[in-house]
Amino acid sequence: GRDRDDDERAAVQGLHAAGIITQSYILKSVSNKAPFRKAPGGATAALRVVIKNLLDADELRELNNVDRQKFGTTARAFMVSKPEAFIFPDKC
Repeated sequence: GRDRDDDERAAVQGLHAAGIITQSYILKSVSNKAPFRKAPGGATAALRVVIKNLLDADELRELNNVDRQKFGTTARAFMVSKPEAFIFPDKC
């Protein structure tokens, strides 16, 4: 039978297929990078600042509870609202 890890893995795959990423996934991806690792307050604090700036600039959008539930997760999750800001940052 399926266990919780299988359900969680399926939820993450569904999120990624829809272009959605969780905060914990981002943190796992960047926490070992020097700018985050060496940041005052640590990687989590630095990531919070980056996410806030991206949300404020409307380059990233946070999913609400209803949308997260559609994917079977309660985790804080985001989708890119302005891909060009990440692909061609000098064009924004």
